[in-house]
Amino acid sequence: MFLRAYLYCRCLAALEVKDEMNKQKRKANYSAFFIFGIVFIVLGLGLLSAVGSPGFAFLGVGLTFMMVGLANRDKWVESKKETI
Repeated sequence: MFLRAYLYCRCLAALEVKDEMNKQKRKANYSAFFIFGIVFIVLGLGLLSAVGSPGFAFLGVGLTFMMVGLANRDKWVESKKETI
């Protein structure tokens, strides 16, 4: 148990150091949010029909991602210009 906690702390420290090295602030790619939303909705519908209740969680996440992507649709062009 001690080893697991130690490794967890080491990973967090490594991530903080990496974060400090990359001080550049990146903008979110809202078109990717929309695409991930569609993927999670399809996955949720498949799980809902196959298993049942776990599909509702994926549907909720998918709808949330789609709403975030659609709410920031005006920023899609900016994010595409930055990634090319």
